[in-house]
Amino acid sequence: MLLDVILRTHDLHSLHAYNPRVIDVPKPEMVRRCVISLVKALAGVEHTLTILDDHSTEETVEFLHRQGPVIETGPGNNLSLLTAVDAAGASRADLVYLVEDDYLHTPEAIQEMLAFVELAKAKSLPSVALHPYDDHDNYTHGINRASNIVVGRDRHWRTNACSTGTVLAEPWVFREPEWEKLARDYDKPGLNVHEGTTINRLWWDRVPLFTPLPSLAVHLCGNVPPLVDYPRLWDQNALEKDYGRENIRTG
Repeated sequence: MLLDVILRTHDLHSLHAYNPRVIDVPKPEMVRRCVISLVKALAGVEHTLTILDDHSTEETVEFLHRQGPVIETGPGNNLSLLTAVDAAGASRADLVYLVEDDYLHTPEAIQEMLAFVELAKAKSLPSVALHPYDDHDNYTHGINRASNIVVGRDRHWRTNACSTGTVLAEPWVFREPEWEKLARDYDKPGLNVHEGTTINRLWWDRVPLFTPLPSLAVHLCGNVPPLVDYPRLWDQNALEKDYGRENIRTG
């Protein structure tokens, strides 16, 4: 099973600057550790890795070139996402993992996701999509939705109705018009375009979406996922000049 990984990076600021990061460090460091965790998680997996970078600093771009081919995109989140969505839809791989630069992955993340896809096929399920992050908001905010719980290889998985732009799915899923709508018009004034009005509709009625229990990734610009030792995961992906766990937000 060939996996096409399309990583979007930008180290100058976060898209949601109003939301405090799980770990209070400069964005370049966060990008480096998240990319390192992704590369580690891809070990032993047949894959291609393409990095779409939106005008990061020279130091970060040099670091990214050591991980895989880098293509300059943007400027701006919408142009970057549109480039990624087009590439994902045109992929000839079995699966595409469209991933953002603020997800810190567990070492087993990719292997577990691929194993679950195989399980879904064995159970004659239709095409599935996976979001690796068990968002704490699933339990505290928003619409309460019933979930089906199924057993994967080493953890349980739950059906979900919401994701970010970090999704693993078959290429055809990224050709659905909701992805292009999200990429072209996200957060534009007066349009009310966001995940909830676009790609989440795919998960409601066309493609079953699953998230792992516990989480396989930590969204560092999101919320702390339940039952994940993310300080340890942060330390495991450090560079020598990176900060330590004293910068981690605990509440």
